[in-house]
Parts: sequence; structure tokens; C-alpha cells
Amino acid sequence: MSESKPSAIRTENGWMGLSYCSTHVPGVSSIPEMWKWVCHNRPQADAFLYLRHGNWVPISTEEFNEQMQCLTLALAEHGIAPGETLGIIASPSPWWLMMDLAVQSIGAITVPLFPNLTIENFDYEVDKASIRHLFIDQDRALSSNIRKRLGSFDNVIALGASRSGYTPLFFFDLIDEGRVLREKHPDKYASLCERIVPEQVATIIFTSGSSGTPKGVQLTHRNLISQLRATWGRFPTVYNEDRVLSGLPIAHAFERVIVYYYVSTGVKLYFADDTRHLGELLQSVHPQALTVVPRLLDKVMEKMRANANNSKPVVKWVINAAIDYAVSRQPRVAKGWTPTQHITSPLHWLFDVVVYRKMRAALGGGLRFLVCGGAKLSAETRRYFLNIGTPIVEGYGLTECSPIVAANVPWDNDLLSVGYPFPDVEVKLSEENELLVRGDNVMLGYLDEPEKTAEVLDSDGWYHTGDRSEFTEDGRIVIVGRVKEMFKTSNGKYVSPLPIEHALESHPLVALAMVVADGRKHPSALLFADNSAVPAWQKEHNLPAQSPDEFWQNPLVLEEMQKLIADVNSRQCSWERVIRWRVIQQVPSIADGGLTPTLKLRRPIVEKRFAAEIESLYA
Repeated sequence: MSESKPSAIRTENGWMGLSYCSTHVPGVSSIPEMWKWVCHNRPQADAFLYLRHGNWVPISTEEFNEQMQCLTLALAEHGIAPGETLGIIASPSPWWLMMDLAVQSIGAITVPLFPNLTIENFDYEVDKASIRHLFIDQDRALSSNIRKRLGSFDNVIALGASRSGYTPLFFFDLIDEGRVLREKHPDKYASLCERIVPEQVATIIFTSGSSGTPKGVQLTHRNLISQLRATWGRFPTVYNEDRVLSGLPIAHAFERVIVYYYVSTGVKLYFADDTRHLGELLQSVHPQALTVVPRLLDKVMEKMRANANNSKPVVKWVINAAIDYAVSRQPRVAKGWTPTQHITSPLHWLFDVVVYRKMRAALGGGLRFLVCGGAKLSAETRRYFLNIGTPIVEGYGLTECSPIVAANVPWDNDLLSVGYPFPDVEVKLSEENELLVRGDNVMLGYLDEPEKTAEVLDSDGWYHTGDRSEFTEDGRIVIVGRVKEMFKTSNGKYVSPLPIEHALESHPLVALAMVVADGRKHPSALLFADNSAVPAWQKEHNLPAQSPDEFWQNPLVLEEMQKLIADVNSRQCSWERVIRWRVIQQVPSIADGGLTPTLKLRRPIVEKRFAAEIESLYA
């Protein structure tokens, strides 16, 4: 790639992203066509790897393709027709991807579902998308409420099942059925794929519904292929021999497209069966690329800090000093930056020799880029990873945009922005500085909701993101806040809650924070306690072991929280400062409906649940 080539050009409306290089998946217009191209041009002996009894088991491109085609024929035989929907509620694995490709090869539509959905959302999404067929891995991994629903589907395809209350079709039995069908109809798979057109819906992904009922985002093959071409144009540095780790649920739109990108490059794709084991998996795989959400990185930092605090005094001091340095120091980032060029001072060099190299090794030791998306990455977390020599970059997107709108790259990483718009993605600002997006990546619309679609997708094809933004002089996108997620106090002042909440959540004792200010005389905050961090904090501050209730009533702990509030307030305008606060030990979760499957607060639900506590802050 050439550093002199611009990454975006001015348009009549705003900016449009450009490719760094012209290499891409040529001549394909659907996901099944992409897979056919990969089979002919990027076959791999160890294409997909999954864990079985603690060992990585490889599957070749040829073997995967044979099984996927047989699965396609069997699914069609069992009544899954073009235009129908099939839900996938399973852990990441080659079988998740195989089912996805097989369903799309029929011309049917996959609907990814999160295993930790509340039963209310599960019922709503199944009904909304008319899901009559469901793929699961193990029924015992599902909640009891969802297990009770399995008998209501026409077909439940399972890797393993208890057979309690329903009759499953077993995944590998279907593949065997498909082998018989392929002998009888050798050309049927190809004829099914030939009917697919770019404008056809490939998948329906339900938004997380942080502010209301989830909406089904309809993404076409054109949408998804446009993202593949753009990703190839912006990240042309994943090579055939690379190892990559899929560490997020594939039900997440961001990881779904990244997995397609990995598949299209012919790399060795390892599937993380459980993100709780991510640290161990990184040590096992030593990947060159990884995609994460900010919360995973926050947990990595918290674990490193906790390990330091459990060390001998001298080691504890050195590691904490190194972490503090990495968090506070402005990193060196310039065109051509690589992890070996991150050293900025003799002290930095010393910390690198003694501490940072071990931290990089804990992340696998070979990361060429670590892409973070799904939510805003804090400045502290970004500084930390860059300063220890890990090339982390931030992207920005929305499910409605398939999902990537913009991204930084390691060799041109701007710390104040989310990067340039993706290739062939056009962006502009409205009069209210709302970011608008147009291009082949923008969704077809919300499923059966024309009025809600018209609210965000105008007649000229511009998608209204709801994010207040700015452009740099050369076309990078800076996200300022939400257009609607601005609270207006009773004094007429506007408060943006997200930056304040992110700052409060930087403290290890705070799992989540929620600012309250709309229609109130001043901002207040609910601080949801991270009790898992309490033992390490007690040890670090020489406090006796106490129950959580005793701990949160300790004057030293309350003083610590007040210091946190004061520190965050020192960086706010006078009307944005948190005046009163309260610690809550009942942390919102996905299970109780307080968090979306992508870990965003459902603010109306949380406000209603803790209405008494909120009112006490204004008494």
C-alpha cells in the first residue's frame, strides 16, 4: 500500500472512503459465490479449527465444502425453501458457519440469535422473523425457558440433544442424508446457488434494543459483499499462512463480517468456544489478528492489574508503575508505525524489557492488528495497548450499515477519530451534525416496519445514524456523542451521559455506571458494583476481608468513590458534573433484561427498576 494515496476524497455531500489497494474477491455477488471463489483460489488444509477435548481439530476447505453442500441438499429436502428463515442459536464453531452458508446457498435467510436472550426477546424475534427452523449446538446450553419452546419449531437441527420434549434432526445425520441426495442430484447444489441475486436478503440481524423493542435489520448479499470488498481494500495484510482467532459471538454483526473476511483470505480460522477462556486460547493459537469489544480489553487490563497486586511488593510496584505509564503516556502513532517502533523514552524501553514483552506474550505474542469495535474504546485503554506495543485500532459501525462505516489501520492510526470512511462508503453531516451514511452497505430496511425504516433511511438513500460527529480536514470521522442521547436538565443545559459513564467505569470497582439528568436539576449517577474486584482491592489497600455489604459501607471505600466522582467531574463543564451518586450491588444483566446481548444498558428498564434509588438522589 502507498502512504501517499489518500484514504478518502471529498464529494459534493461530504466524504467517501477509498481503498488502499485494488485486491479484492473478484466477480462475486453473493456469499455462496464468495465461498465458491475461496474453494478454487484459497484452499487450505487447516482452514477451520475447533476445540475437542482440549485439542485443536482442523477441517480442510475441501472437507468443509463437501459437508456444507450435502447439508444444503438435506435442509432443502426437509422443507427449508428460498426466502424462509432459520434461526441460529449456537456457540461459534465451524458448524455455525457451515449452517449459515448452507442456508444462504438455498436462498433462505439466517437469523442469528444470542444464547443469552431473555425469553421475551426470544419469543419476539422468533415470531417477528417467522422462524420455523432452528439450529442449536446443545440444548442443555440453552435456558430452560428456551428449551421448553423447542417443540414448537418445524425443525430443530442439533449437534447434540437430550431429546426432551422435541425430536431433533442431528446435524451430521443430515450431512449423511445429503450425500445420498447429491448422488441422485449432482447438479442441484449449483442450481440452487445460481438463483441467488444480490438484492436478495441474506440475513436478518436484530438490533440490541437498548432503547426499545429490537428491530430486524435486513441485510442483502449486496450489503455483505460490499463489506468484504471494502475490508479487503482497507486491510490487505492478512496472509494465507496467518492464524486468526474468532473471539466474539458470530451473532454479532461485526464478528460475522470479519469471519467472512477471514474466510475470503484463506487463513487458518480458529473458533473460540468461550470468551471466558480467551487468555488461554491466545496462548494456544498465537494469532496474527483478533477482533474484540472494549469490555474484553478492559477485563485484560483488570486481570493484569490484579496479577500485579498479588505479586511480591517489588514486582507489584514495577508492574503497576509500568501499567500506569502505559495508561497515561501519549503513544507514538504515525504512518508506518509497527509494534517495534513504540518506544518513546529510556524508561519506556526499560518497562518494555521488564514488563511489556510479557504482556504482549500473554496476548499471543504475534498480533499484527487488534481491531476493536461494538462500543467506544476509552482513551486510557487505547493508550495502554499501544504503549505496550500492541497495534490496536478502533472502528465504527452499526448493524444497519452491515456494519462497518469507518476504521483506523495500524499504519495510519489516528487516536482522536474512528478513521476514514470505509471504501465506497459515503458520509456527510446533517444540519444538526448527525452522521449520515450512504452506500451498498446500507440495509434494505427493518423487517415489516416501513415507518421505522423511513425514520432512519431517507428517500435519497442516506441512513441517519443518530451519532453527532465531526470530520477532520482530511476526512476522518470523529464521533462526538448521540443526537438523541443528550439529557436536558431542568436548567436547560445539555448533558451527554456516555463520556461520563465511560470515565466512571474505568475504576475497577465499578462494573457499570448510569448517569441520570434528563429533566432533573443536576446530573446524578448510579454506580453498579463489581464485587468480583473487591478481594483484590481489599488486599491492595490492606483492608480486612469483609462481606460486600460491609465493604460498601466502609468509609475508605466511600471516600474512594467520592475521589472517582471528583476526578471525573474535574474534566466536565459545570452543568455536566455529577452532584450525587449511589452504589448499587444489583448489577444489570442480559438475563434480567437490563443489558442488551451486546452489553449495552437498556436505560428505560434500568431507570424503572431503580426508580426509588434515583428519586432518593433528588430528595
